[in-house]
Amino acid sequence: RAGGPVVFVLVGEDRVERRSVTTGGFYPAGVEVSAGLAAGEYIIVRGHADLVDGAVVRVTEADGALPERGVAAAPGVAAEGAL
Repeated sequence: RAGGPVVFVLVGEDRVERRSVTTGGFYPAGVEVSAGLAAGEYIIVRGHADLVDGAVVRVTEADGALPERGVAAAPGVAAEGAL
């Protein structure tokens, strides 16, 4: 992607923010992000191809279930595309 690597970070309960990141190592389980994210932030890992900054999303667990309100989701939090 032009301008370097970016991710979409969940802001609030249902919006995303496009953010530039610095990557480190590449591993079988994923890519290390060495700068641009804070501990505890959620990134969109599925359904992000058509997202734009500020898009409204529906957050689900990796298995498609909706996470319990107020409970931290397991790794694999995803967006089901822009709503």
